[in-house]
Amino acid sequence: MYSADLVIWLIKILSHGTPSSCYNVGSPEPVSIAELAGLVGRICEKGVELMQPPKPNLVPERYLPLVSEAAKELDLNIFHSLEDSV
Repeated sequence: MYSADLVIWLIKILSHGTPSSCYNVGSPEPVSIAELAGLVGRICEKGVELMQPPKPNLVPERYLPLVSEAAKELDLNIFHSLEDSV
């Protein structure tokens, strides 16, 4: 999540959120470290060599925050894509 989007989310949560409620923040878009490294390499026009390539047929461990409830309750949006953020 782009830092400016995060700031907007946090301000809306602080100003319009339900007191004592918990809200997840972050991007609902799953991305692995390998995918992120590839994106950075493409943007910087540099080759990226993965020292330990992802294993086929293995579901990667990742944390993906469930932000849909907060987004719906507080009308939150993500304005910058991952590529724009990088």
